[in-house]
Amino acid sequence: MSEPHQVFRRPPSEGWLVLSGLVPTLGSEMPQLAEQILSRLDLSRMPICLSADESIDDDLQSFLEDIEVLLNVPVTVILVKNLSREAFQEIVTTANMLVIVGGDAQSWIDVLEPLSSQIEVEDLLGEGRLIFAIGPASSSLGSWIYSGEGEPITGLGWLTGAIVLPEVEKPGEMPSVKQLLSKHKLSYALGLPRGAVLALGPEGEIEVWGVTPPSVALGIAWGEL
Repeated sequence: MSEPHQVFRRPPSEGWLVLSGLVPTLGSEMPQLAEQILSRLDLSRMPICLSADESIDDDLQSFLEDIEVLLNVPVTVILVKNLSREAFQEIVTTANMLVIVGGDAQSWIDVLEPLSSQIEVEDLLGEGRLIFAIGPASSSLGSWIYSGEGEPITGLGWLTGAIVLPEVEKPGEMPSVKQLLSKHKLSYALGLPRGAVLALGPEGEIEVWGVTPPSVALGIAWGEL
């Protein structure tokens, strides 16, 4: 039987990769989330939010305000359409936490794929940096992206063998996902319903930081390991 650390494969680095299907809250709905974030950050650096949307909705605004209160520093918000390689390099050297949110999964591939040709994923996740990917941004990090119709498209592949599905409680019941899992044997589908936050650490840690556990459907070969 496969072990969780075998399933959740990610780039080797010193940082944390955190996935949420929806914008979370640091309030009473997820009382442990603030403590988990705070205990893993280099407080000499600054939090930055990369947004694919022109405007910030109320949920994201509340989350960023909670981060500002938690860390006692402002969160810099940068629109990804204005993001140059030089600005991205500066982010990599100055950010302790990078929230990536908004748009659709393809928009994050369009942004991160060319930048990763200049900056390795291992460097982006290096020096203890925490990447907090929300919604479509979390979908883009898998090997595949569920488009809602037709065949899944290729993702960034930060999560090897994964298809990440925000706001999905039972990924194994989706016909197109079941088909993908049968074709790609060491694959898995990760459902992130409301309240689910999954954190993958540098030493192979796999932790649930939300109040709802993520759901996982495995490709058929995992049971043979």
